[in-house]
Amino acid sequence: MSRINPEDYFDFEEIFQERVPRIKKGRKPTKSDKEQRKKEIAEAKGKRVKEVKELISFQLRYFPDFDTPEGQAQAELYLKWLENSLKMGFALMDDKDLQIKTSVSSVKAGGQQRQKNRTSVRVRHLPTLISIKNEDERVLGQNVITAKANLFTRLENHFKLWQIIKRDSPSPLNLEMEIKDLLQAKEKSVTS
Repeated sequence: MSRINPEDYFDFEEIFQERVPRIKKGRKPTKSDKEQRKKEIAEAKGKRVKEVKELISFQLRYFPDFDTPEGQAQAELYLKWLENSLKMGFALMDDKDLQIKTSVSSVKAGGQQRQKNRTSVRVRHLPTLISIKNEDERVLGQNVITAKANLFTRLENHFKLWQIIKRDSPSPLNLEMEIKDLLQAKEKSVTS
């Protein structure tokens, strides 16, 4: 009986190596696979919540200082708007919450008609202090409608950020504390 000499086979290691069993694509995940996946999901959600909070904090940069009475009043108005919007499931935009200012449009094509009339409009949502300016049309009414539509889109985007925080936060969301933390974080970032 002859013994196998490894030198006789140049690909000895390939032929006789221990085969690692292949994992089939349709196999059921093990408990450790599930735990690892849960950990990855929690980390991704935490990262997303942090990014969203930074975006919201940037959007709240025009709020007055939280320590002032004006800042407290603005935070309460914002909190009320946010709570009502979350209850309804969409961003609320009521005409009583809007401040509309008109001005003479900047000098562009259109000549004297544009320069004489107050056709430029700025619409500000008082609870969020988000504002939109529009001067695309030659008629004030059309500019107001367009500005309101654009403002609603911005409010929806802002509201979706809060929905992400509410959905992905590891603990129950306390809106009042979150808003206070975001406003105070904004103040720290401005001073540093």
